[in-house]
Formats: sequence, structure tokens, C-alpha cells
Amino acid sequence: MTNAIDDAIARLQDLAQACTSVAIKSAPDYPVSNAEPAPFTIAHLASAMGVVEGAGAMKFLAVAHVDFYFSLVNLKQAYQQLDLIALEYMQRLGGDPTLNGKVSTIKFSEGDSPTCEDAGAVPWGSVPFHMLRFVIPFKILTTTTT
Repeated sequence: MTNAIDDAIARLQDLAQACTSVAIKSAPDYPVSNAEPAPFTIAHLASAMGVVEGAGAMKFLAVAHVDFYFSLVNLKQAYQQLDLIALEYMQRLGGDPTLNGKVSTIKFSEGDSPTCEDAGAVPWGSVPFHMLRFVIPFKILTTTTT
């Protein structure tokens, strides 16, 4: 059983898998226990807030993280891939601001837009990777339930 959040996360992973500047080898809809062959991505809900906007109407404001993991075996290649993905993935987000109709909108406004952050070397289990994190704010308009 999925909901709007699951659908949005799956679409964020689809956009990662669609990147052509770097071949993303794995972009599962839900995080996996074992490290995948790099580069791979993991997307998840990071935070959320609901705002009731009147009788039966609610705005669900959420932030998703999409983490791109790059192999540290070849540091030069990891940084080249990181640079390519930083631009291409942001372009893909801009080209699909409703995540294929799964959300009302990715929030693209000054001070509240998708960002990417270099997280540096991080382990996945016992395997070290270099991670680039995209922080993606989005909005879902929905109804309240009684």
C-alpha cells in the first residue's frame, strides 16, 4: 500500500535513475540493508509539517533527502561524478516540479528551494562512500480526515 509520500519518493528515485551524465546503478524505492554497487541513491522523507487551511483542506509540507553514493576507490572519478550529478539532477527536478503529478509542487522559491550538499565520506555498513545529498522541499495539497 502506497501513499503520496511513497509515490513522491519513488518518482525522485526514477529521476535519479534517468540521469545520463552518470549511470546510476541502483535507485530502489525503499532503502536497502546492504550497500549497492556505486553509484547508487537512497531517497527518504526527512521532515514534514501539516497546515490546516480551512474546512477539510490541508497543506502537507515535506522535505525529502535524495542521497547519491559514489565509490571512493577512485577519488578523482567520484568527484567528477559528483559534479555532473549536482547539475543534472537539479535540472531534472526543475523539469518535473510536480514529480509526475505525485505532489502539488517542489518548492522553487528563494530561500526554500532544492539544495545539494556535499556530505563527504560516509559509511554504508562497513563500506566507505562519498555522498552528495539533495534536500528537496515539496508540498502536497490534501484533505483532512475525521
